[in-house]
Amino acid sequence: MPLTATPPPRPRIRFDRNELAGAFGDLGTDLPLLIGIIAASGVDSAGVLIMFGLMQVFSGLWYGMPMPVQPLKAFAALVIAQKIPGRVIFGAD
Repeated sequence: MPLTATPPPRPRIRFDRNELAGAFGDLGTDLPLLIGIIAASGVDSAGVLIMFGLMQVFSGLWYGMPMPVQPLKAFAALVIAQKIPGRVIFGAD
């Protein structure tokens, strides 16, 4: 009976050229949306970019995959189209 080789299991989190390319691909989608949200709502840009980056890293470590962009697209469309102020986004009003 011949022995069949099974591929080694993939690690839960990996860092290779495919992941790096995907990160830059996401940057091309996320950055314009974030800039539009910042410009339309007047929120602090440093706080938004830092928290977005931290949440991307956290969700990637927690779930083992990057966060999908579709919820950000829907949120950005609402904020930009209706010019929702930052205090409403943060729930203060």
